[in-house]
Amino acid sequence: MRRGIAALALGIVLLLSACTGDETPPPQETTPRTPSDGNRLEWSAEPLWRGDTAGLPGVLRSGFRTARFAGGLTLLEWGSDTIAVVDSDTGRPAWTASREPRTDPTAKNFVPFNPTGRAPVATIGGDTVLFAGFFSDGEQSTAAFRLSDGEPLWLASVEYGVADADDHLVVVRLGEQPHTRALDATTGVPRWDAPGLWPRFVAGDRVLAEISSKEPDQDADDSTLVALDAVSGRQVWSLVDRYTRSEVAFVAGGVALVYARAAGEARDRAVVLDVSTGAEITRLGWDWGARTTCATDHTAVIACTLDKQLDTYAGLSGRLVTFDVRSRQSHPAPAKDLRDTEVSAVWDGYVFVRAHHTTWAVDRDGARASADLPGDLIGIDDRHVVVLRSGSTSGIASYALD
Repeated sequence: MRRGIAALALGIVLLLSACTGDETPPPQETTPRTPSDGNRLEWSAEPLWRGDTAGLPGVLRSGFRTARFAGGLTLLEWGSDTIAVVDSDTGRPAWTASREPRTDPTAKNFVPFNPTGRAPVATIGGDTVLFAGFFSDGEQSTAAFRLSDGEPLWLASVEYGVADADDHLVVVRLGEQPHTRALDATTGVPRWDAPGLWPRFVAGDRVLAEISSKEPDQDADDSTLVALDAVSGRQVWSLVDRYTRSEVAFVAGGVALVYARAAGEARDRAVVLDVSTGAEITRLGWDWGARTTCATDHTAVIACTLDKQLDTYAGLSGRLVTFDVRSRQSHPAPAKDLRDTEVSAVWDGYVFVRAHHTTWAVDRDGARASADLPGDLIGIDDRHVVVLRSGSTSGIASYALD
């Protein structure tokens, strides 16, 4: 029924905003690639496995919030201190790490700590590697763990946690104050420091960071996004003179989604920036205020439900809009019945939306492309759909994608 593609990491549910009718020209629009005619997303009637399947360790009964896929394994994360790496088809754990009692032989003798709740993953020397902070014997460190077995490839004496990483660089936060340190992804050796900055994302030749009186995602009125050279740590550009407030949501390919507010504006708007130069590409819509209506596949597409204009009632003029990273063009969907939905994921041309505790897939025009999912989507690849179910059958479950 559908085309297989390479596995993809879900985007963290986030909001965007933008404006129309001001000095910035409207975004260019394009006809998007959507699921082919009749290519409706379907999955197995019964799950391949569930978190409460007999014989699986108790840690899998946790309410995991993200699921990512690599080499036949599924990486599950819940909060900042629970990780489970399991066989994607059976749920059998390769290894786990959490605060729960270590009664299972696959449980590691450390407690992970990742303040973002989503440990970055990269490929180093042919191995898929997970970067995370951890506690062991009362000491806090940072490590690169091989995803297949949880064995550390290197350790670094860095307190607090990892913000982001790629196959060249790991950016970490030192302590509870704003201080960014860059580590070599292969060895863990420090490369440079940037005091006074909260680390956010590694994006090719740039590292994005923020100057703010509060931690990231704490809605500080004085936050300012800056970009550093990934090699030297030198500041390349800043938004301090452009907006009174700016905070990065995520990066996708060579662009960043930024919540930005100009003087006199009551709400943030979604601004798409070029990561390398900081140049504004387009504005997509006004943020509703809850920051739960946008997601990305991190490579090709960004999708959001945003307000077209700054209404008195947030969401009154809401619409689905997608942005193509490669063409750098946007596509407002003609569908009118999605304005109160949240976008929870983007994958293979499908946009997953959620409203009233129900999730389903639409194409980039907003047309329904699936039945209701059996729970909240937390991960999908070309063979599996992983959801967090509620009610009497609560917990995670993995279904086969038909």
